[in-house]
Parts: sequence; C-alpha cells; structure tokens
Amino acid sequence: MQNLTGKTLSELRAMDAAEIRAAMAAFFAPLSKKELIEFELDATEFADKPQVTTGEHGILTREQTVRDGVGDVMRIEKMEYDYYDTGEVHNLVQTTRNAKGRKVKQVRLEHFRDGRQPVLMVEPIEESIPKP
Repeated sequence: MQNLTGKTLSELRAMDAAEIRAAMAAFFAPLSKKELIEFELDATEFADKPQVTTGEHGILTREQTVRDGVGDVMRIEKMEYDYYDTGEVHNLVQTTRNAKGRKVKQVRLEHFRDGRQPVLMVEPIEESIPKP
C-alpha cells in the first residue's frame, strides 16, 4: 500500500494506531467510488468476459468490453478471424470502438501461405471534424 499519510516510516512508527487510522480516513474521504475501487484493485480498467464465436476452422470473433471502476464502458475491442479453405489463418482484424461505439482504431494482420512474413496494416479511420 502506498504511503497515504505523507509521513516517513520513522514518523509512522512514532504514531499510535488511532492517529494512523485518522490520517488514512482523511486520505480516503474525498475519493469517489470509482477512485476507491481503482485504488483497492490497483487498476483503472476492467475487461468483461470475452464473447467468442467459433466456426469450422476455429475462432471467428472475440469481442470484449473494457469498463472503468464503476462499470461505465471505456471501449469495445473486437478481433475478427478469417481463414483460407485449408484452415490456416488468413486475416486478423482488430477493431477498437470508443464508449459511444465509434470506431477509433482498426488494424489488420494478413498472413500468407507462400512463406512471406505477415503484414500489419493500420487502417485509417475517417474523422468528421466540424468546420468552423
């Protein structure tokens, strides 16, 4: 646990338990529910259990929602797989959407059967910026 009181180790040792509790209570008092959960779990985002669909050759899609400490959606991550007729992976497409469902990132990894190295392509996302 981080030093919540701003005191050194020797200063904390000189305090009694009630003084330390009071200092800790003062530290936690202004924190929101979200901040308390994030502090307790030492994380700022939490992923739901992924939803996976499978097909003849394996996974077709894997979608996961990432939430903040109070459960609000931060982003949705989706991985789509397609396969050659032989069952080998052809393309992997990773799409990230923001909390409002807008696509913010898309990356495609194309695999080849002829021995070439896979190619990673970041696909541009069109932004509609209002004109002044």
